[in-house]
Amino acid sequence: MNMGYGLKKYILNEEAALPSLGYGDVVQRMAQNTLLVPWAAIKGKNLDVRTPEAMKKLILSKESVQRAIADLVKEKVDYYRGTLHLDTSEDKLYQEVEKQAVNNINTIISIYDHKVLTGMALGMK
Repeated sequence: MNMGYGLKKYILNEEAALPSLGYGDVVQRMAQNTLLVPWAAIKGKNLDVRTPEAMKKLILSKESVQRAIADLVKEKVDYYRGTLHLDTSEDKLYQEVEKQAVNNINTIISIYDHKVLTGMALGMK
């Protein structure tokens, strides 16, 4: 939850509600079969939720993210060429950094099944 909040507030620059649940509270509420997110019980309403692919594109297109990726590539190029004395393609390093960024985004915006998480919470109780 905290990663989603930071992503929405600091990367996408959108209004975001600070998560108030701690880990113990989440496990307890899930074990009681209480919905973690109030909008999960709403049926028939258009919530206009972005798809994971749309989120990835939006995040990767942000100037701050592009700048961070470029900085990481420059740092890796300097390391490979300066310290390791290897001539590595910047394109290859860019692809590696972008792949890691996509993996991180996938982790943050992963889709979860409330029933599965409830079962896991009951098992942890």
